[in-house]
Amino acid sequence: MHRHRHVGAAAPGPLTPGSDNAHLAVGAVEAQRSADTRDCAQADGQRKRIATLTARAALLGLELRPDADSWCLVQPFGTTVPLASLQAAEAIVYGCEQVRAEMGALAARLVPSKGLQRG
Repeated sequence: MHRHRHVGAAAPGPLTPGSDNAHLAVGAVEAQRSADTRDCAQADGQRKRIATLTARAALLGLELRPDADSWCLVQPFGTTVPLASLQAAEAIVYGCEQVRAEMGALAARLVPSKGLQRG
């Protein structure tokens, strides 16, 4: 059998008390090394929420941008709509999605089911 050796950046380094790989004594709690007290899961959830909303807006031809401490939607021709909060952006995107779905349903009812007839 061949033994695999770690080479380069993947090579294990020394375990120091400040390294993430350091062994803790049984029952010990690692000290927080950052002044940021936000919960990582909460921050990740917020990033996912923003990324999902940005993607949903893009599917509608809109661009969601942060603007200082608020948000704005940029329409295809460059018109910017300022929004007070992320919740307002979600409401606008949701409303646009609903209008698009209703228009699709209306178009499906108006177009004959056998396809477009050309005259």
